[in-house]
Amino acid sequence: MAVNVDEPELSVKRFVQRVGGLSFPVVIDRGSNVLDAYNVSPLLTPFLIDKDGMIVDVITGGMTEENIGDYLESIKP
Repeated sequence: MAVNVDEPELSVKRFVQRVGGLSFPVVIDRGSNVLDAYNVSPLLTPFLIDKDGMIVDVITGGMTEENIGDYLESIKP
């Protein structure tokens, strides 16, 4: 899941279309509720959440497609 903070919904939809779609949902956090709940900054901060809603890992900075694949493999049950 991607969380977008305070961007207009139309801008987010256009971005997703421009990159050719995404294989995961993108939500808009208008009130910064997700940021507050997980204590993350609005800068690019990928974090992995397990099926119980617990943070498994926090990554500072961006991730490549390969990094994402590696992390997903590492948390498979």
